[in-house]
Amino acid sequence: MLKKFVFLLIIWILIPFYCLGQEPLPEVTLEGSPFLEEFNQASGSIRIVGIFSPTCGHCLSACADLQQFLKEHPGADIQVFLLWSPYMGFDTEVTARRSTRYLPDSRVTHYWDVWRFGSRGFAMLLDIPLLEAWDMYVVYTGEAEWADAPPLPRFWLQSRELKKGIPYTPAELDSQLKALLDETGGNRPANQAAP
Repeated sequence: MLKKFVFLLIIWILIPFYCLGQEPLPEVTLEGSPFLEEFNQASGSIRIVGIFSPTCGHCLSACADLQQFLKEHPGADIQVFLLWSPYMGFDTEVTARRSTRYLPDSRVTHYWDVWRFGSRGFAMLLDIPLLEAWDMYVVYTGEAEWADAPPLPRFWLQSRELKKGIPYTPAELDSQLKALLDETGGNRPANQAAP
């Protein structure tokens, strides 16, 4: 037990040194800035909002799954907004910065959502418990605009064993996004840049 504690303490001390030289993540305010502005500026694109813990193994795996999808669809008109929030004991802005390596695509914007702005909005919108509104992807078409509350999503995938939403699997993520790209015409050839 003592060895495990010492190991975790050493990791906790060394994490900040690993992140030296990295820019801090933009912090989402209680009112949702700068995330809301950037979400609305990306209108016309398929938008994916992810709400994850930076130390949750399943969350990081889901990020790697989305990275693989984006890699396989380099011309897809998709913008991703990842809200890293504190849900587990070691979740900090520093661990969130470290976790961005699981989803490094240029179409992804990472945020530190210390106040859980995204979770609060989606818990109300989707009628789910606040403490269960994470480990999820919420997907929008280009017409959606976020005003006082989040708009209704096209679909959402969750790993919280809720009775609502689509249960997350990598295959389900792939299938749902491919169908949406086909429907919206958002899958451009790789050599055609996003607008």
